[in-house]
Amino acid sequence: MKQLFFIRYNTTSTGNHDRWRIIANEEEILVSEILINVPSYTSQNEMPEVGLKYHIACEGVLTIQEDKAEIN
Repeated sequence: MKQLFFIRYNTTSTGNHDRWRIIANEEEILVSEILINVPSYTSQNEMPEVGLKYHIACEGVLTIQEDKAEIN
């Protein structure tokens, strides 16, 4: 089932395995790489606890193998 994903660089990354944050349905997934095979766009959201955040957004189906994500 397609979902809306927000993608941001993880500023608290501790290594290669958690460089990117994928956010969907208020769940956060940390990965090393993301391959996006669907149209994407920039967006911004006001997050009450932290303020304005900018990200790449897209809709698709997420699969993760090891710590690499693919959105189709």
